[in-house]
Order: sequence, then C-alpha cells, then structure tokens
Amino acid sequence: MPTAYELMSDQELEQEITRLEAEAEHLRSLGLKLDMARGKPSPEQTALSHPMLDVLNSSTEMDDQGVAVDNYGAPDGLPSARALAAQILGVDPKNVIVNGSSSLNLMHDLVCNAYTHGIGGNKPWSQQGKVKFLCPAPGYDRHFKVTAHYGIENVPVPMLEDGPDMAVVKRLVENDPAVKGIWCVPKYANPTGITYSDDVVRKFAALTPAAPDFRIFWDNAYVVHTFEGEGDHLLNIFDALAEAGKSDMVYEFGSTAKVTFPSSGIAFVTASSADMAEIRAAFSVMRVSPEKVSQLAHVRFLKDLDGIKAHMEKSTGSTVPPGATPTAATSSRSTALRAPRRPSLAWRPSWA
Repeated sequence: MPTAYELMSDQELEQEITRLEAEAEHLRSLGLKLDMARGKPSPEQTALSHPMLDVLNSSTEMDDQGVAVDNYGAPDGLPSARALAAQILGVDPKNVIVNGSSSLNLMHDLVCNAYTHGIGGNKPWSQQGKVKFLCPAPGYDRHFKVTAHYGIENVPVPMLEDGPDMAVVKRLVENDPAVKGIWCVPKYANPTGITYSDDVVRKFAALTPAAPDFRIFWDNAYVVHTFEGEGDHLLNIFDALAEAGKSDMVYEFGSTAKVTFPSSGIAFVTASSADMAEIRAAFSVMRVSPEKVSQLAHVRFLKDLDGIKAHMEKSTGSTVPPGATPTAATSSRSTALRAPRRPSLAWRPSWA
C-alpha cells in the first residue's frame, strides 16, 4: 500500500518539504531543550528529595522496631519499609520484600531463578526446551532484554487502548505450556501512558495457564505517579485474583526510583504467600541482607502513602512548561505521543 508521500506529485512534495522545514524552524525558535532519556526525572524533580539527605545523621538512632539498621539482619527489609511498600501496592506487609534500589534487578533475579531452579516445584525453564514470554508492544525494552538475555523467546502482544489484547493473551497462555510469563506495566504504561482497565485486570486474574509455572510480572512502577486530579484507577491485581479464586500467578514490583532518587531509591516485590516463600529461599542465596540505611531514610522522609502523594504533587510544576496549566501538559490523551499524568519513560521535558 503506497504511503501518502508516494501518492504526491513532485510539486506537492516540494510544497510539503517547504512546510516541514518551516515547522522545524518554528520548533527551533522556541528554544526548547528536550531530554528524551526514558525515566529520567528533571533536576527540579530530584531536588524535591534533597531534604531526605538531612533526615539521618551520626546521632540518628539506628533502630527500626527492634531491627538494627546499621548491621546484618532483616533479609526482607526493615519493618517500616515493608509497611510503606505495602501501602504503595495495597498488599499485606508480610508478603513484601524490600531489597536494593532497582525493581528491574528484582525482576531479573526472579527470571534467573526460574531459569535455573524453576517455579513451584517444576523443572527449571532451562530444562524445558524452548520457553516463551509475552511482551505487550509497544512496551519497555529493558523488560524484553531480561528474557532475551536468557534465550527466552519474546512474543509480541498488541496493546489496545485499555491494555494488552486479552484475546491474544488468553489464547497463548491457555494453549501453549511453553509460555511462562508476560511483562506488564499496568498503570501509565510506557511509552503510551495507557492504564489497564478493570476488565483487562480481571481477565488476567481469570487466566488458566497451560504452564503451572506461568507468572505475570506486574511492574507497577507508576502506581503513585499522579500529578493532576485523581489520576487513573487501577484495579488491585491481588483483589482480582481473590475474586477469581486464583493464586500463585503474579509477581508485583515497585520502587521509589521516580519518586525520590533514581538508582538510590528502594525497590520491593510482593506475591502470594507460597511464591514469597520461594522468593525468600532464592534471595537468601543471592543476598545476606539489604542495604537498610536508605530504607530508613525513605521511611522517615516519606512517612506513609499520604506523604508520598503530597511529595508527588510537588512534582507537578516541574513537568509542565512555564505558563501552561498542569491539565494541558499532563493529561492530554489525544495525540500519538502522549504527555501522561506521570513522566513517561519516553517523555522527559526539561524546559529552558
């Protein structure tokens, strides 16, 4: 099928080139400085967390509910940090591990563990021949690189306006035991800003996988990233699983990487009680105990979910150009490259 340009006459093409050159010149004249690095908050945004650096000092009591912050111990993370992460994700703190600063690192380690040791008593993925992972597209390439790194076949799934095409997901998951998982960014999914509808979340929960070791990798990276109004609603995946009478199917991840300091936040994972027991066993080999000083600083600085929401509201002014309203810059859903209610991994403005 010919493109619009192929259908143009030479004269029309010349006119189009002139128009595009004028448009490019206009954009240059605006003096915009756009850093398109994904997931990179502006200096103004990270500066909002600088006071956290003053929360702890040499006189701070290094104790958290009886746990020594400045020593080994608490492999699941500080009790207060687990409670904060549980508030963010809407789950029980007993099923939360807070460890490190990178949720992607946690995802990688769980893919690695499944590949080398298996899930739920099943054979390691490495011993099952060809295995596959579903990748909603467009999506986050760093997710896809993790599975590709282990030789897992990445299978694209179309993204619709309310989430992945669940007819395709259902067909692949329920008919092919080689399909072992799916990558999901359920809220403000990069790069389009889509939030999964309740219907999509419930369809995920209702899946009956052909593979007993199938897991949904639910990367809820933007669960608190609302800069204007109430933001998008996302149904809690574990509530949906309970409604469907299902369990042992979801690993959910989160972090404060784009709340406080990228690469210096806190990361966390939650799953069913049975899955968490396996994760704890795997992590006990990989880690002695987490870095807990940052965890304490985050808890003292952010305090609770209300504190996080208040902190995120302060970021509103740094995501819009001078003179524009938050609504115009943060919630337009009408263009191909959206400016969603959180700073998309594909959209980071730095206004001159």
